[in-house]
Amino acid sequence: MAWRWRRSRTCNGDVGYCNCPNACRAECVRSSLGSVGFASGGALWFVSFAAAAIDVQLRAEHAEQLARAGVEARIAACAQIDGPVKSVYWWEGAVQVDEEWRVFYKLGADRYAELEQAIKAAHTYETPEIIAVDITHGSAEYLGWIGEATR
Repeated sequence: MAWRWRRSRTCNGDVGYCNCPNACRAECVRSSLGSVGFASGGALWFVSFAAAAIDVQLRAEHAEQLARAGVEARIAACAQIDGPVKSVYWWEGAVQVDEEWRVFYKLGADRYAELEQAIKAAHTYETPEIIAVDITHGSAEYLGWIGEATR
């Protein structure tokens, strides 16, 4: 499979489609699919969701419980809670209005399925809002911290 790579400050490999198994790959930032790659301790990690999963809760206490559970399980490096936010949405044949709290989880793409499953299992909503946002840029240090905190 060919990947589209964008050269970083330390990479002396060519920008283009790279199939090489050499170390230069670990010094590049992968730009295909909006993913960012980085090297740490000889291993190459890719994070395609960094402000990653967004979940909405009806109660602040429940949002904090799920945020804490995701971080304690090392699924997410961090979880931030915003709210209350007012949501206006269509549900069961009528427009609904509720105050809700958003939880933003920071995690690697490799942990997303696990986070989604955990949220669905503990959520009070029949159809919880769980979405992921691709990042297009991020500091290598911050993305490295996300990878290390979730291993």
